[in-house]
Amino acid sequence: MLDLKHGRAMELCPSLDLGCHDNLKPPPVHPRMKIKVEGQCDFLVGRDAIAYSDIESAGSDNLIILSDNSKLLGSKIRIKGNGCRVLIGPNVQLKAARIVLAKDNCLVAIGGGTTWESGAFICDRGRAIVAGNDCMFSSNIVVRTSDGHGIWDKKTGRRLNLPADVSIGHHVWLGNGARVNKGATIGSGSIIGQCAIASGRLDDNCIYAGIPAKKVRESVHWTRDADLDELPLEWRDEINDPDSDVSPLETDIRSGVIGDIVVAARRRVGGMFQR
Repeated sequence: MLDLKHGRAMELCPSLDLGCHDNLKPPPVHPRMKIKVEGQCDFLVGRDAIAYSDIESAGSDNLIILSDNSKLLGSKIRIKGNGCRVLIGPNVQLKAARIVLAKDNCLVAIGGGTTWESGAFICDRGRAIVAGNDCMFSSNIVVRTSDGHGIWDKKTGRRLNLPADVSIGHHVWLGNGARVNKGATIGSGSIIGQCAIASGRLDDNCIYAGIPAKKVRESVHWTRDADLDELPLEWRDEINDPDSDVSPLETDIRSGVIGDIVVAARRRVGGMFQR
């Protein structure tokens, strides 16, 4: 059974159907998996999960969860801090991904059914990167919560480039080489074009392209294959009903599914994980 601090970590991610906590257990030893822990880090996997990757943690009270039927292939997770969380939902497939959490109380959460070909999530200074369900991330994606270095006002000494959370809605497609800057919020159903740099708040069901990313088309849906039948049922129902202007997923986001997670992160997630 998971203790209270793990249960609270689950509550941070209501969009992740992680299933019964009793299903989670340490992964079996495998030659394609390397785990190095200095301090304390619980790494738990669900049924039929595969973790052929490199896991490294230095710090205390850290947690990594790989849910049922998910695959972590040729990837790396690096944690350097205390009270950090990596939560990966069911049926997720990550290839050659690098997930870095630096400093205390960082959170990376990836919703069920998401796929990712390669790239990096870099989360630091107690911030959060949250991605919804059924996202499709191409190769060489980079998402980060800070610039990695400080920029200061010469006269006042005030820091100008503070870190900020990143929120990616459900069913978002990030094209090859896309970059998502600190503080970005990407609406559900949207597409970020190849090599685009996303900043600020991006609307639902839109295509963005360029540097910086600008809206080039509104009111779109996308599928993994060139077949409308591949569109999630929620979006298909919207298309079949021309009078509908709000999708169930859009309503879900507005009601705070992803937003609640980010708010929790801003309240310093480490405080919520105390025993």
